[in-house]
Amino acid sequence: MSKTDDQELFAALKAMREKYPDWRFGQLVCNLATWARGPQPSSVWDIEDHELILIAREHLNEDGAHH
Repeated sequence: MSKTDDQELFAALKAMREKYPDWRFGQLVCNLATWARGPQPSSVWDIEDHELILIAREHLNEDGAHH
């Protein structure tokens, strides 16, 4: 992963942490992986960093569009 990708991933995770401050970090990752890949146990293991970035952005953008 490039430094830019790292920064994007950390920014997306930070935004999600701010949105859901009561979630533990593991919950946040599990929820993102499940949203991206479905509710199978392999989702968390197989999720790629770019998928986490995309699903976090989609979630944050969709939520913002409803307000």
